[in-house]
Amino acid sequence: MIGENENLNTSPANQEEMCELKTILVDGERRETLMENTIRIRITGDRIELIDILGERKITDGKIKEINITRQEAIIVK
Repeated sequence: MIGENENLNTSPANQEEMCELKTILVDGERRETLMENTIRIRITGDRIELIDILGERKITDGKIKEINITRQEAIIVK
């Protein structure tokens, strides 16, 4: 398991290409952007941890419905 203090090392000098996603939560008819520039998604049971390019973290409950690299978005449903 990756540690809490893991170095995300997202500087351009260390990355050939970066793929960031917009993470969207869908709850019934409601759509809410949880995070822009998401670079990592970790799943533990029903809990989903999102980490953005600056290392900020958000935790939500739900299940991943879709990750679409072409549209640069991840859809999480409640």
